[in-house]
Amino acid sequence: MNIPAPGRQYALPLLILAALLGILVACQQAATPAPVPTAQVVEKIVQQTVVVQATVQVEKVVERPVVVTATPAPTASGADKSASQVLRLAFEGGVGRGAVPGQDIGAAVLPVQVFLPPFVLDKTGKLLPGLATGYEANSNNTVFTIKIDPKAVWSDGKAITAQDFVDWYNWVFQPDRAMFTARTTFGPVVGLDEYLDRKADKIEGFKAVNDKTLQITLKSSQGWFPLRLAYIWAAPARADQFGAAKTREEITAVWLKEKAKDLIVSGPFKLTYLEPEPNAIYKWEQNPKWWGDRKPTITRIEGTTIRDFQTMLLLFENGEIDAALQLSGAPAVLLRKNRPETFVEMPAYAFYAQFFDSTIAPTDDPDLRRALLSAINWQQVADVAWEGQMLASNSGSILTPSMPCYDANYKPFPFDAAKAKEYLAKSKYGPTGDKVPKIRILTAGSDPPRIRAAQIIQEMWRTNLGIENVEIKNAETEFQDGQGLVNVRVSSGGAPLPIPALQLEFAGHSKGGGAQFTKINNPDLDKRIDALLAADPKDSKYCADVQATLKDIQDQALVIPTAYIKSYYQVQPWLKNFDRSVSGWYSTLDAYLAKR
Repeated sequence: MNIPAPGRQYALPLLILAALLGILVACQQAATPAPVPTAQVVEKIVQQTVVVQATVQVEKVVERPVVVTATPAPTASGADKSASQVLRLAFEGGVGRGAVPGQDIGAAVLPVQVFLPPFVLDKTGKLLPGLATGYEANSNNTVFTIKIDPKAVWSDGKAITAQDFVDWYNWVFQPDRAMFTARTTFGPVVGLDEYLDRKADKIEGFKAVNDKTLQITLKSSQGWFPLRLAYIWAAPARADQFGAAKTREEITAVWLKEKAKDLIVSGPFKLTYLEPEPNAIYKWEQNPKWWGDRKPTITRIEGTTIRDFQTMLLLFENGEIDAALQLSGAPAVLLRKNRPETFVEMPAYAFYAQFFDSTIAPTDDPDLRRALLSAINWQQVADVAWEGQMLASNSGSILTPSMPCYDANYKPFPFDAAKAKEYLAKSKYGPTGDKVPKIRILTAGSDPPRIRAAQIIQEMWRTNLGIENVEIKNAETEFQDGQGLVNVRVSSGGAPLPIPALQLEFAGHSKGGGAQFTKINNPDLDKRIDALLAADPKDSKYCADVQATLKDIQDQALVIPTAYIKSYYQVQPWLKNFDRSVSGWYSTLDAYLAKR
């Protein structure tokens, strides 16, 4: 097993996500739901043996347990190891905006190696111990009891307790700090909505039963909820380190530059220096208080952010970096041609996108948004912007081909210039493109392919609709008259797991991740998406309900999926056992540098 359990000598799988990989067979037809665990699972770890009690029906526990003996994780060969074990990385993204760097979307600071969540998912979909050794669920999957590893300690030697989780979740998910990651991770938890809406002073659903037992109560049944506990945003940090810090500047001051070495962490590595872009200097070393039974072979990690893919390619070809996370665009095409063995593929359920703000003119008009979507040649956008490295959007569908319930025949906005003009004429800003007020597109530090995609789409709107008044800027302050008036924001979206309801929540729910850009507010859609989140994905009607809800979301015309993400990164042949899971876990405990 490539990814070991952090606190044990052997990797101990808690739960197996059948069919997490191999879902791509759904690309050519409407897929049947992939198996997603919904049954009650109770695990007891006795020495190096996992005793699993599971049921097909939640209400009845199988009396005779299945005993699964853990298999040893691979060990690094001593003969081929390099004398230097300094891992050098180049990231495409930045360090994120979170209170703790790496807990924010797109963060580049190996978050799970520094701050462990309760569980981690390996690249095959197995749920492994992180800070927790297991969990228990009640009969209707609304109360989950999480067992924290008794050996787990912070890097200052203090034992990690259930109260640490409760304190952190209430601190970091305070409405002014991390609402987006809060809803993505803990949307079904009792009291979260009230807390984020400032109607409660704490999140009611989190409770410390004792020092090593955390209880989480949900407002509705969700059998797959433990998978959320493998998200990087479920990882606790020490709330007491941040004191009275409230603003982004005050919070950043806690960990900026040399102060990063003072961050109290829970994983096998700790930061020693962290300077965001433009200098982009990130450094880690082994956590001397690491409580796991196995110690990393890697002694130090050094990283930086490279936005110029040509520069990243040169560094990789010259052997100056051990891994590129990740190289894209034309340089990736060249590298794949010359050295295809360096590419590591992994499943992805996300898309690059541009989000319409539905509250600001002129994108407040649904017919104009439908016109803009219908004027896009989707295949050309992917082929030109990403040099064929990413999958073309299926006529603007937000459900990716890797997702269960995907239907290749459903094409919400096929490229049709005549239809686009009809929508434009129906809008309040028509009938012709010269009547449309300025559309402002904010790229906000995006990588070159996403910026190119915005430029290509701008030209398509000009050619097919006659819309000339479109402005693209990298920062909101660069718009001469556009602060507070941005219509389109370049970002990405999707889901961290192969659960269609998560993708619908992101794009169509008023409390989903995409709502921060689109400002959607549709109570009926919210109720339907909530029902899907609580539903069993194995139910015979699940995919039909997903498709019906998807069509209603798409009719709102809120998102431009510019390409479906094919997730990969590049690894040098001398970097061994370096794998990445869907939950952001890199196998640094197994990784080592061999002699060149």
